[in-house]
Amino acid sequence: MDIDCLWPGIPQVIFDNLPAVYFDAPRNCVLYLAGVVNHLHKNLVNENGECAYVDEQTVLNLYNFAMMLEETGEAMEAWKIAQSEANQERIEELSQQRENAVIERLRQEGWEDADFPITDPRWQALAHRPAALTDRIWRRIHEELVELLQFSRQERLMFEKYERRNHREDRFLDFYVAFATALVESNPNLCWAELPGRNIIHTIPSVAVALEEDRADFTDEMWLSVQDDVKLTVEQNQLSIRQRLQGTIWLGQTAHAGGDDPMGEAVVDLNLVTSAFSCRLCNQLLWYDEVMVHTCCVKYRWLDEPSRLKLSGQLFDMDPLVPATPEEYALIRRVIRDLGMQRVPTLKEEEELGERCVCLHCETHAWDGQVELRSLMHVVRHMIIRHDWIVQRVHREESNAHGNEVLKPIVRLFTP
Repeated sequence: MDIDCLWPGIPQVIFDNLPAVYFDAPRNCVLYLAGVVNHLHKNLVNENGECAYVDEQTVLNLYNFAMMLEETGEAMEAWKIAQSEANQERIEELSQQRENAVIERLRQEGWEDADFPITDPRWQALAHRPAALTDRIWRRIHEELVELLQFSRQERLMFEKYERRNHREDRFLDFYVAFATALVESNPNLCWAELPGRNIIHTIPSVAVALEEDRADFTDEMWLSVQDDVKLTVEQNQLSIRQRLQGTIWLGQTAHAGGDDPMGEAVVDLNLVTSAFSCRLCNQLLWYDEVMVHTCCVKYRWLDEPSRLKLSGQLFDMDPLVPATPEEYALIRRVIRDLGMQRVPTLKEEEELGERCVCLHCETHAWDGQVELRSLMHVVRHMIIRHDWIVQRVHREESNAHGNEVLKPIVRLFTP
């Protein structure tokens, strides 16, 4: 509080000699000093309201009085704070004694420590209060405490059941990951991407029943009871993915495979070189053995394979895949024909063929006579990326071909 506000005509000499009053003194000291100054007001002002002369001794006495009040006030403030803290400690001690007494009585009634919601505001209002627990108070709060504990116990039991369920699921997934890893390592025709994710495995009726049993753990015996069903689901999932891939190939080739074309008889065989896909995201030409590990088609690819099985959803995403274009199909067939193959090779036969294909356009225009040897798949991709005009020409020639018309080859088989 500003003394100048209480006494507009305060002499400047007093104003200058009392800095502690304005800035540092506790509030109680300021108010008391203001009262003293106002009391002296009538002795310092004449009848006309003008400031009378203030001698140095008066100023000094007033200054000393202010300093004494400041020091005493600080001590009083410290004492007040200490008293308040001591009172709070006493209140907390009494509250804790009452809470302990409440807990002891509830234990005698059969309640467990885990049932006590000691952080709940309702519990604090009933049990944690600075008043002794008398029989009368106990009868008054007992019913409310029981209702609160019943609710708390119900929530605790539900949470513990939920935790046990999560633990059983985690243990089941550990069994599933170990089983799936062994399947992939023992079966070269099974890819990680063909394995079903957690949400699919959990829909197996026997697995769902086993997981719903409220047990503390998912045991070895429980796993053995569902292992055959899990294996059957893995096989069905693999078959479903391959059927969908075959359907994609069929939609792309059915319009281009004639009834007498020997290549048209196996349009749904994923292991043939003519069964090609195109990725809508990266525009890359793919075959079956590449599709299952293609970056755009494998979900959660930033995780290792076993960790992916613990996530929900299919691990293999077919959405980016579309059939190869008619131009790409025509190019594949021309390459097979130019290489002198009597039938469509399988992916394994293509791998055994190795890097023996030569692009005739590159060979013709090689300034140093050096020609790069490529595999069948690689030379097809090379044509699509580097020689698009040849791809378009091949498509036109196939569309306009009549009988056994001789077409200019675009690749040849390298012979040492």
